[in-house]
Amino acid sequence: MHALQYSIFREQGTETRPTFFLRRKLEKPDHIDYVFVSKEFINGLKKMGFGKVRERLKTTDHLPIICEFETEKNNDTPTP
Repeated sequence: MHALQYSIFREQGTETRPTFFLRRKLEKPDHIDYVFVSKEFINGLKKMGFGKVRERLKTTDHLPIICEFETEKNNDTPTP
């Protein structure tokens, strides 16, 4: 498993995109939320974004991390 943010943004230990604001305070940003994927998914990443800060802080102190992947359907594998 890989932390997707580290693989894409190369920021381990120096994150510039906060995902958490202590007690919903803009002046208290941190990065504590991650997306973990297998290495097969890293190459299929199409988009990665974060929720809108001011909109989300009305109800939570965490921002969603939104990922969109392109996948290949393997015709040899039966669908359950």
